[in-house]
Amino acid sequence: MKNRFKITQPKTVLVRVLSIVLIFAVLLATLFIVPYTKLGMRATVTIWESKLTEFAKNHLASANPEIITFLGYRAVCYQDTNSVFFERTGLVFPYNGFFYSDSGAPVGFQGTTAAFETHGNGWIWRETDGDNWMYVEKISAKWYWYEMHF
Repeated sequence: MKNRFKITQPKTVLVRVLSIVLIFAVLLATLFIVPYTKLGMRATVTIWESKLTEFAKNHLASANPEIITFLGYRAVCYQDTNSVFFERTGLVFPYNGFFYSDSGAPVGFQGTTAAFETHGNGWIWRETDGDNWMYVEKISAKWYWYEMHF
């Protein structure tokens, strides 16, 4: 009579444990890194556009200069350009994010006016006497993704 119970080899157990660890690592990366990538931010705006738009309009109407956290992003209102910038929380210098522009036109970093030129799939602004630049791509009618380089 054959033994019905198979003894698992240590190598097989190690492969299973490593597979489980790898799956958890991918899940953690998906939860904590992907939302802050260009693709993740575009998806955030696409999925939450109506709520984000409502929030941005209310934030602009309140003329509240305070930074408010919404959906894990710092939301900063700039009355001069009627825009609300959403930046990653927990970082000193946000180099990318997305913003709402009430006029539907691209806005410069931190709500400034900027002379954009068409570039790639969007627009670019370059500092005249320096190396700073900002690249912007449209997500939807009044929403943009941006990347800033200093």
